[in-house]
Order: sequence, then C-alpha cells, then structure tokens
Amino acid sequence: MMISITNRRPPRSAANQLGRVPEPARNGPRPPVAWRTVLPLALAALLGHLAIAGRYGWFRDELYYIDAGKHLAGGYVEFPLLVALLADLQRALFGPSLAALHVLPAVAGAAIVVVTGLMARELGGGRPAQTLAALCALVAPAFVGAAALFTMDIFDELWWTLAALVLLRLLSPDAPRGDARRAPRDPGAVSAARGRPWLLFGLVCGLGLLTKLTILAFGLAVAVGLLLTPARAVLRTRWPYLAVALAFAFLLPYVAWQVGHDWATLTFWHNYSHTQDTPTFLLQVVLLMQPLALPLWASGLWYLLRHPAGAPYRALGWAFVVLCALFLLGHAKSYFLVPAFPPLLAAGAVVFERRARRGMHRRLVPLAVGALVLGGVALAPVVAPILPPRTLAAVLPSPIQPVADRFGWPQFVATVATVYRRLPARQQAETTVLAGNYGEAGALDLLGPAYHLPRAISPHNTYYFWGQGVVLPPGGVVIATDYRRADLTPYFTSVRQAATIPAQDGIRNEEVGRTVWLCRGLKRPWSAVWPLLRNFS
Repeated sequence: MMISITNRRPPRSAANQLGRVPEPARNGPRPPVAWRTVLPLALAALLGHLAIAGRYGWFRDELYYIDAGKHLAGGYVEFPLLVALLADLQRALFGPSLAALHVLPAVAGAAIVVVTGLMARELGGGRPAQTLAALCALVAPAFVGAAALFTMDIFDELWWTLAALVLLRLLSPDAPRGDARRAPRDPGAVSAARGRPWLLFGLVCGLGLLTKLTILAFGLAVAVGLLLTPARAVLRTRWPYLAVALAFAFLLPYVAWQVGHDWATLTFWHNYSHTQDTPTFLLQVVLLMQPLALPLWASGLWYLLRHPAGAPYRALGWAFVVLCALFLLGHAKSYFLVPAFPPLLAAGAVVFERRARRGMHRRLVPLAVGALVLGGVALAPVVAPILPPRTLAAVLPSPIQPVADRFGWPQFVATVATVYRRLPARQQAETTVLAGNYGEAGALDLLGPAYHLPRAISPHNTYYFWGQGVVLPPGGVVIATDYRRADLTPYFTSVRQAATIPAQDGIRNEEVGRTVWLCRGLKRPWSAVWPLLRNFS
C-alpha cells in the first residue's frame, strides 16, 4: 500500500483505520538524534579508512597537491587554495607519510555519514531513518572512494552536505521565526533568529569555494529551487544576499591569483574536454551511489518534489533537478553530482521508515539493510585500497583510474633515475627532467631526491608557473617523459628513446609503456620554448 499523497490529511483515527502512516506534526519537536547508531556507523567509516590509509601508493592528484602545499598561493590553475593548505599542514605535522595524508579525508568521510543522518532527523525521521540514511552514505562507493584519497573532492562533498543540512533547517516549518504572531501571516518577515542561519549557510559555501568551484552550481541550483517554490519569500529579505556576499568573500584570494596569472583557470575551462552521453552519465551516477540504493534515493527525490510532507523542502528537490540539467548540458563528469545526493538519501530513509511502521513492510527492513551492506562490501574494493595488489590485478585487470593511478610511481621514478645515472657525471650536472603531466612531476619531486635526481619541471597546469624562469644550458641534456617524439623534435636536434616505463604488480596506469626520451641540442633559447609547451588541461 502506498503512502497517501492527498493534500487533505485525515484525522489520526481515520488514518489508522485506512492503514496510512500519519504525517508528523508540522510544528512539533524534532526527533532526538540517533547517536547510538549514527556514531558507530561514522566510527566504522573512520576506522575502516584509517586501516587502509597506508596501502597501495600516492594517487596522481595527491602528488600534485603535495607540491601545491610547498608553493602556497591564493589559488592554482584548477583549484582554490584550501586543499594545498591542508596538504602543507599535514606535511608539517607528519612529514611525507602516505598514511598520515589520508587521515583528514577519512575524518571528512565519517563526517558525511553523520551529517546525512542528521538530515533525516531534520526531515522528521526517527532512529530508523537516521540510521538508514547514515548507512547509505557509509556504503556509497562515491563516498568510500573519495574518503580514501587526499583530494578536493571529499572536502567538497562535505561542504555540500553541511550546506544542505543548514538549508533544510532554514526551510523547516518549525525553524525559529522570532515573532510568532507575524511569522504565519507574513512569510517574508524573516526575523534575525531565522535569518542568521543564512550566514552559516554562506560560511559553509565559502569554505566550499575555497575548495572547489563546483559549489557555484549548487548555489545557482538552490536559487532556482527557491524561485520555483513558496520559499521564494525569503528572497525578499536581506539574509540570502548576505550569505552570498559572505561566501564570495572566500573567493577573493582566488580572484586575486587569477588577476596575477592571466586568468589561467578560464583557459583551463576552455580547454576542458569531457564528453559523456546522458545514459552513460546516469548509469555512472547510479553505480557511484550503489545500485541497490536507487529505490531509496529515487523515493527521496519523489518525497521532496511531490509528497505533501516534503512541501517545505521542495527547493532542495528542484535544486537536484537543476544540478542534473546543468551537469548534463555542461558535459561534466558524473561524480560532480555526487554531493547532491545526501538530502535524497535522507528523504528516502524517512519514506522507508514510515512505510516500515506497517506490518506488511516491517519484514523488508533487515532485507534492505542487508542488501545495502552486501552491496557496499562488494563494491568497496573497486574504489578503495582493500585487496592485495596482485589479487586486484587478477580480479580487475583494468582498475578504475583513482585506483590504478596509485600504482607505478616508484617504478616510474626508478626508470627515470636509471636513465639519469647512465649519463656522465658532468652531463648529470647540466641535466633537466621535463615531465609532461603533473602526476609525473609530483612523483619525481616526492621520490626523486632518494635517487639524487634534479627537481623536475613541467608545463602542465600550475607547474607551468613554477617552472618559469628555469634556464637550461645550451649544451645541456633533457630527460623527457609523457611526450611523443614528434612533440620534442621541433625543439631538440637529437631525441632518442632511453627507456620504457614498466608496470607495478601487473596493474597498468597511464604511464605504463610510455617512453623516456633523452634530448640534446636545444634549437632555441629555453625561455622561448617554455611558453610553447604550456598545457592547461
């Protein structure tokens, strides 16, 4: 039997007779927080990630962020400053430890579990709904994989989730309104008690802007969602605009950096190419959130958009729809949509809880929970460093990029070092290592000193600016990686193959099989060559 979606609610006795689940009182107290179940789930997420924090190796992007932390600035070509600041902080506290690098992402992943449970409570869900919502966040491959890496994505997902929680509180019918006599009659009269949480919303979004610019899409989608619902009344007050001003204040360092670097991020976006058809995008989204959770978050979207009890929160439902349209039209990667799912998971958990109160659905509770757990256990090794490397290679000959790109860096650096050591000592002193991408440059900078390699330079993204001013001796040698011969012959008189990058444990990443080139005879001054090599992509 389906939940009634009629606008008119029957009396409680009639509802019981019809088998319907009565809706919670609109202005009643919220249920207590289910700390006894939500916190153990968050602790399981934290301890699970800490247990595997030192496995496999550095992810490609992590190597980039580590170097960014050594070059602190107001921003970088692809990202604002927060992730670099956190990388520098953990390096100062713990040194170049792989396990320590993954502590903060593990904490952020556990926090997402807690906040998703709190969202269910904000929607009127009791302990079962809060627990189920937190469980969905715990076992979603998207969050499991993001929390296993030190990247801006896990922190970006945390800020989105926190911002959605604050927005749910702002939209809640029982949120504080100050003058109780005016609030029901004049929805535009938002008191300071009700308006100040908008500043918290702006603060969280500001932290998001310090992390990744995709939260701009979330802000735009929320604005559209407000305009499409009666909640638009709040736009007649000053509080949302103060929140926007506060959030954009966090963006000022990045804007200042852009001014000093010829708006490099705009060039990066112009060069950004990622084409994905709609069916592939949607399929990947379903996989990222775990296929067995599809009925839950789909019912959550229905609840926010169609169910009478979800009416106060319609803006978040429409925001999700707008985000889907924005990312599909912009050919964005599917994981860009992941941070928008926690409100849907929470709403779906509330729907499930209300249905489970009836005897005929109560039996589905252990089945649903068991399916989610088993699905999470099955998919976790695909996105996190759980399996032994050789087992991983046997089970998944071509692992997804975030996993595959955690292998091969020691072999890559050792191969470059072998080419370097073959050179006479006098030539070694005049040798430059040129890396074609930021992952290789970061690996050489992190692992190269053990082989006494010179510091690498790269024209890829922010490394381009760090390499400006480097002078190559006219008769010097360049060891180049991630280039084709045709890319190098316009600048050198001699380009010959020196080595090939091997695989590690049978797992192939993008570097495996690539050629290490030995280049001599610079045809023109390096200061003229460097701008021609620039690659913002």
